[in-house]
Amino acid sequence: MLEELLVLVVVFGTCVLLVDQIRRLIAHVSLNRTLREALKQAPEHVPALLDKVEQRPLFPLALGGWVFLAGAAAIGGLMLVYGEADESELWTVCAGLGFIGVVLLAWSRYNARRTSALVDSMD
Repeated sequence: MLEELLVLVVVFGTCVLLVDQIRRLIAHVSLNRTLREALKQAPEHVPALLDKVEQRPLFPLALGGWVFLAGAAAIGGLMLVYGEADESELWTVCAGLGFIGVVLLAWSRYNARRTSALVDSMD
C-alpha cells in the first residue's frame, strides 16, 4: 500500500515538475522577447516592464497542489464508478494524494502572504 502511494506521488510529482518547467520556459521566452523588443523600440518603457516582472509570483507550488488534488479526485471517482469503493487501500492512496495537494496549496498561500508582507514592509 505504501509503495503504491509512493509510486503515485513520484509520478504526479514528476508530471507537475515537468509541466511547471515547460510553463516557466515558455513564460521566460515570451518575457525575454518582449524585453528585447522594448529595448529596441521604446527604451523608456523598460523600467515599467521590469516592475511588472518583479510582481510575478515567486512560489508556483499551487499548480502542484491542484494536480495532486485532481489526481486524488480522479482515482476516487474511478473507484466509485467501477465499484471498487470497498478497497480501503485505494482510499488511503487517494487520501495521501489529497493531503499532499492540500499541503502544497497551503504552503503556496502561506509563502505568497509572507512574501507580500515582506514586500509591503520594504516600501
